[in-house]
Amino acid sequence: MERIVISLVLLFLICYVGDAAIMITENGTNATMNCTTNSASYQWAKLISGSYQNLQTSSKYSFSGKSLTIHNPNQNDSGFYQCLLLRGDSSVSGTESPIELVVKVNGGWSIWSIWSACTVTCEYGTQRRIRICNNPAPAGGGQSCQGSDTNSQTCNANICPPVNGGWSIWSEWGMCTVTCGDGTRIKTRSCNNPLPSGGGLNCQGLNTDSDSCSIFQCPVDGGWSFWGFWGACMATCGNGKNSRKRFCNNPTPANGGTHCQGQEYDNNSCLLPACAVDGGWSPWGSWGACTVTCGNGHQKRRRVCNNPIPANGGVRCQGEEYNNNSCAFSTCAEPEQQPVGSIPIAVGTVSGVLVIIIVIIIIVIYAKRRWYNSEQERNYEKTDITRGKSHIYGETHANHTYQNDLQAAEIEVTAAENTYIDEASLVKKCVVSDLTQRFRNKELFGRSLRAEFKLLQNQASNTKPCNNEYEFVDTGIRKDVNQLNINNSTLKMLYHNNVSVLLEMPQKNLAEQFWTIVEDHCIENVILLVKENEKVEKFYPKLDDIFRMKSLEIYLDSAERTNTNIMLLAFNLQNKTTQKKRNVKMFKTNVCKSLSVEAMCCILGKASEVTDATVLIINSKKTDLSVCGVLAVCLNVIYAIKNGSTFSLLENAMVANKNDRGFFKNFDDYELCYKVIENYLETVNTYDFIE
Repeated sequence: MERIVISLVLLFLICYVGDAAIMITENGTNATMNCTTNSASYQWAKLISGSYQNLQTSSKYSFSGKSLTIHNPNQNDSGFYQCLLLRGDSSVSGTESPIELVVKVNGGWSIWSIWSACTVTCEYGTQRRIRICNNPAPAGGGQSCQGSDTNSQTCNANICPPVNGGWSIWSEWGMCTVTCGDGTRIKTRSCNNPLPSGGGLNCQGLNTDSDSCSIFQCPVDGGWSFWGFWGACMATCGNGKNSRKRFCNNPTPANGGTHCQGQEYDNNSCLLPACAVDGGWSPWGSWGACTVTCGNGHQKRRRVCNNPIPANGGVRCQGEEYNNNSCAFSTCAEPEQQPVGSIPIAVGTVSGVLVIIIVIIIIVIYAKRRWYNSEQERNYEKTDITRGKSHIYGETHANHTYQNDLQAAEIEVTAAENTYIDEASLVKKCVVSDLTQRFRNKELFGRSLRAEFKLLQNQASNTKPCNNEYEFVDTGIRKDVNQLNINNSTLKMLYHNNVSVLLEMPQKNLAEQFWTIVEDHCIENVILLVKENEKVEKFYPKLDDIFRMKSLEIYLDSAERTNTNIMLLAFNLQNKTTQKKRNVKMFKTNVCKSLSVEAMCCILGKASEVTDATVLIINSKKTDLSVCGVLAVCLNVIYAIKNGSTFSLLENAMVANKNDRGFFKNFDDYELCYKVIENYLETVNTYDFIE
């Protein structure tokens, strides 16, 4: 029932006072409302309990004309007022819009309450009293009371007797410090039972206690190990692939941890010597014309060994290049009889003389060839290094062999005529085309090579350097900016441009001295020449190991066997002072005797991939010093070839030999330089532009 009444009141308010005007007045200030109707009869009413009640003249209300004045209004006078229009019988004929009166009342404080009890029974405490903002309470948008509603003062200054502190009971154990594995948990207590006061003692002992806690084992996510060695190339020639493997054991995943992300295998392309291509015959050509126009004759056709052309040591085509076939025509007519005279005799005589001349020429050419081959076998015996490879003065390229005996004879005659060799021209710098032209003239080049070696030996006693770009550095004495330096060392090395030869290994602090050289002089490639079974592991870290020095950290990133006797080691070197990282490649040899020409070309080709890259060549105690000389000389020549500059192999060798006779002690050592350069030129097809 109560809900129904409230609903009806609200509905009435919405219908009848929804568009009421608002009048705001201060508390105690008279408020006057006007009725704007033209009707002669009207009546003022106030909304009380859901219905309008007529107002009568009193001390609170007065009427003047059509106006209503409310005297000394307060909060109780707030509400809705309406002017009612009356008929002659005093019944309501209409209404005007109601007016809402809002009396604005500012809040006022009540009187203070009595003081509360003192907070302590001894020493200094406090007591407080309060007041309420209800005299009157703020209404109609009036201001609230100003100031604080509480007031306090000190009380009871009596001195209390001392009270010693006492511990509270222990709290519950807290959470374990870890979410898995072994951890600890703690509980606490407070010195508040009672609190120490009046100079009483504090609680004795610890306010915390700890205990071990153990939860299930933590999951361990897997981590990759370092990459292993590159496997063998999965091909016997040409392009192939090889792979290396790593293991998910650093650490091994455990207790539900995730497995390593990424691939277990890493694949790489590898290049072996080009595959041998056996030659194949082209289709037979058309038959040629018959050799006769009557009677019996023959005709031939040809095929060419170019389908494909034999390459890289492949066998030539088997079988005949030409195919003969008989051909027959009608019987020839009998020739008319000619009288016997002087003409046949003359023809026979001339023919006989020509035959004799041709036989003599053939005998001379054959004899000279036999003599030349015997001389070549005596002068240029092949060493162990070059067995199985064409001699550099023999056939150097398939596209540049001489096509017939006449050309060969002409070149031999030309070589025989050049009996004088200008020694000054031997030191002269040349380009690649000059060198390949020298390779072609076999006899002259052979004698010029002997002359170069003789000049190389005679020069060794001359105290004046041939080229001041080379210097023999004693690093314990020289401290020039462009020299290689080793602190507290007297090691000697040959230095030229970006190629250096360390002539002896450091004996103390081997690894630290070595890597200090590599870092201080930005060495990019290291060629380490060692003999089989020679221990040089002190030079570098193994896989899964790190060399830590004062300012450097070095670790082995990968190891790959690029040749039967060559291991390519890739290192990461970090300078802890500058925080810079870079890669260093080391070509480590492992041979029973000397390096082969092919192995040297393999090292030089990879070491010179970046033109003018800094290279350090190190000679172990057991390795021949001559190999260092050959590599240093050839590397500088290869740099010059790649840069398109002129070069002199002899000049490079003279400077090296000038400083240490151990580089080129005999002719074979010097000849090896040309063999390596020739092999390099063949490998990169440098001959192809010379026709």
